[in-house]
Amino acid sequence: MQGSVTKRDKRGETWLIRVSLGRDANGKRIYRSETFHGKKSGAQDRLRDLIDEFKTHGADCPEPSKELLHAYLLAWAERTRDEVRPRTAANRLKCINTYFPSDPAMIKKFRLTDLGRLPLGKVSPTAIDEHLASLRRPKADGTPRLSHSSMKKVFSILRQALRYAVRKKKIAVNPASSDLIDVPRAPKQTKALALTLEQAQTFLEFAVLDRFRTLWFVAIFTGCRPGELLGLEWKHINLEKAEVRVEQSLYRPKGGGWTITAPKTPKSRRTMAQDIERLGWKAEHDRDFVFTNYNGSPLVSNHVTVSNLHPLAKKAGLPAGLNLYSLRHAHATIMLHSGNDARLVADRLGHSVVRQVLETYYHPPKDAQRDATARLGAALLGDRRLRPVGETVIKL
Repeated sequence: MQGSVTKRDKRGETWLIRVSLGRDANGKRIYRSETFHGKKSGAQDRLRDLIDEFKTHGADCPEPSKELLHAYLLAWAERTRDEVRPRTAANRLKCINTYFPSDPAMIKKFRLTDLGRLPLGKVSPTAIDEHLASLRRPKADGTPRLSHSSMKKVFSILRQALRYAVRKKKIAVNPASSDLIDVPRAPKQTKALALTLEQAQTFLEFAVLDRFRTLWFVAIFTGCRPGELLGLEWKHINLEKAEVRVEQSLYRPKGGGWTITAPKTPKSRRTMAQDIERLGWKAEHDRDFVFTNYNGSPLVSNHVTVSNLHPLAKKAGLPAGLNLYSLRHAHATIMLHSGNDARLVADRLGHSVVRQVLETYYHPPKDAQRDATARLGAALLGDRRLRPVGETVIKL
């Protein structure tokens, strides 16, 4: 299969790419042509991509879509909106409009490439690499434009959308696939702020007199995610069986209001035994939600954290930056260090992968290796010692 790259302007910024697909039934040669804007090296890379596509798909290779990438991404986000959680759908739209704009003014302002203005069929691995490089470029003050984890999320959205385009035969090959692009990898994450057993005990002692003491107690005793915690209704509390059921999550869009959504994953639907007596719950209540404002409306996670949790933590002498996820983290860590099975802890947290629980929430004590060695020696030898006799013989 042959192809060519021909200059179309004097400045060398526009190129005609032609690929020969062979001949039709009448012997007439068939070409697939495409105009490329940019450097010659980029046009040559695009030619190689087209040739690879045609070699893979032959005559069935779909005609490249002329829809602009930005418009396609918005349409994809709208089509798949009901397949993800509301927060995920909102984050996708924000990411598309921020990092793949089609507005020339935004592209110039944030010093991005014009990837969002490219027709879908002309989005190549080279164009994506250049765009990711522009996202890595530091701001004017020298600070990073995006963190490694944010870069990975941005790239993931693009890859998912282009994978969908392949399924719908808008393009033949996903130019963002892992075999064509080096996937941005985030460095190993630092452990989230978690309370030690002693700090958790101190926190609960100070929380006894707090207005939201039940919220703090339930957060530590259940390990629920903030949305699950604030979405608890009294119908999910079985006082007789001393159980709490997680059936939903509370989500608050930025525009205001609130909505009830399904838990994060199917595994997140769970029932947990609870020490109802310690939590101080009573059978009498006249509101739907367990944790509410004075008017009965559900709490806002950020508001209750800043207005109530932070002052309480400061009063107790605990580290700054404590939030509801910190209490979830404390629940998991204390459960694991108390000798509970990791599978059980994963079930209580709503995780399906035990390894993730151990990597995220288990923090071995400083002397853990020394203690483990001592326990191993006690199990193998008890009070006995190995005594060398001669040069090679060892007896008990």
